[in-house]
Amino acid sequence: MPAGTGQDVKVCVFAGEEFHEEILKEGADFIGNDQVLKEIGEGNIPFDKIIATPEHMPTLKTLARVLGPKGLMPNVKSGTLVK
Repeated sequence: MPAGTGQDVKVCVFAGEEFHEEILKEGADFIGNDQVLKEIGEGNIPFDKIIATPEHMPTLKTLARVLGPKGLMPNVKSGTLVK
């Protein structure tokens, strides 16, 4: 749709600490950390997309059973796994 859907998309980014300030400036709603991982494990997912760097994939893979069915598991094909 050229004009979009009219819904806001909330994004969580898992990246190194040196990028956190820049990520927030760019408009990310959440920064991935231990608290966010705990919430995901409990089934509380307050965001629509996850973007991650490869070094964070091992921690996210432990939550693949929760993230996978919701289509939130980062991968290269969808562009949500970035370098």
